[in-house]
Amino acid sequence: LQSDSGQRRGQGAEGFDMNMTSETLQNQPQLSERVAKLEGAYPHLATKADLQGLQATLIKWIVGTGIALFAAMQFFDRMP
Repeated sequence: LQSDSGQRRGQGAEGFDMNMTSETLQNQPQLSERVAKLEGAYPHLATKADLQGLQATLIKWIVGTGIALFAAMQFFDRMP
């Protein structure tokens, strides 16, 4: 079966088979090494909760900096 984009089910954009079995991975040592490297990087990636916490922190800093700049402009505007 083909989808609207003309790709066959189970195949990626370049036609790679997305339904690989463990036997297929064992026959391709380079691919299994690449997959192992990618899986080893997972603990270092940010989670959704990490990004939400970062977003909240950045919003607080941006709003606080804007208020401080506005107050500084008002203060320096009144100086003789």
